Amino acid sequence: MTVASETPVRGALERSYRIDPGTVRLTKEEIKAIDPETHQKYFSIFVASLLEDFGRYTRTGDIDVVGDDVHYLQIPILATPEEFASFMKGLAALVKKFAEHKPAQHRIRRTVSIVTLPEKPTKAR
Repeated sequence: MTVASETPVRGALERSYRIDPGTVRLTKEEIKAIDPETHQKYFSIFVASLLEDFGRYTRTGDIDVVGDDVHYLQIPILATPEEFASFMKGLAALVKKFAEHKPAQHRIRRTVSIVTLPEKPTKAR
């Protein structure tokens, strides 16, 4: 776990922590074994972290969504399972290329969060 940010709050120092992405790796079998309620809990934590990250950005008071190149969007795509696997493989290669960059002058750290969900009909209860 690493300290993601520190914010002074009424004389105390509030710390936000992040799990180092390199330390948590689940196998496909482990992921398949997680029950739906636990997946919902994990996803809720993920979304809460997005909200916190965006809130931290907006609380700086110095925001320029266009100039800072901030994006939040959803893009529906149509693809066969094979096409989607190819899309994800290409996306992973692109992300890996940029994630391997070392700090350098004029490089800005950005957080890219990606969620993929298939549309499925809801079950009647």
